[in-house]
Amino acid sequence: ADQACLLDWDRAHLGDPACDYGRILGQLQLLDLRGKGDPSAMAEAFATAFVAAGGSRPGARRETFWTVMALLNFALRETRRLRPDWLDRTGGLLDRCDLLLNRRESL
Repeated sequence: ADQACLLDWDRAHLGDPACDYGRILGQLQLLDLRGKGDPSAMAEAFATAFVAAGGSRPGARRETFWTVMALLNFALRETRRLRPDWLDRTGGLLDRCDLLLNRRESL
């Protein structure tokens, strides 16, 4: 099958592989905030597939750190878009960061 694809190298960088893992978990948190899924179930399914494909799951601390970093980046993006509901959307993202960080402290 003929397919075309595009690679966007604007964000390519060397770094902790857990950054990509956390970004995916952050995307799952976004889906939850928009009422489109259960982040726990989706994260567990992702982790299972990731490990089955040969990846190694980051520890809980790195996973939480990079997930929160992704959510903070998404919050910054919301402020730049200035949609009518940008403040509510940004507040929801920051609240989710707080929830994840407080849950991490209880581990």
